Amino acid sequence: MDSKEQQLKTLLGLTTRTLTDLTASITSMSFELLRSEDSTTRNAAR
Repeated sequence: MDSKEQQLKTLLGLTTRTLTDLTASITSMSFELLRSEDSTTRNAAR
């Protein structure tokens, strides 16, 4: 595998990991907002 292919493979791996972490963070934040005492905040989270 040449250098460019290795760099692309590394970039794709990092991008996948970043998107997975971002999805987990957004999901966590959504559940936190749904537990809010404020009805407007809960409605915005839906």
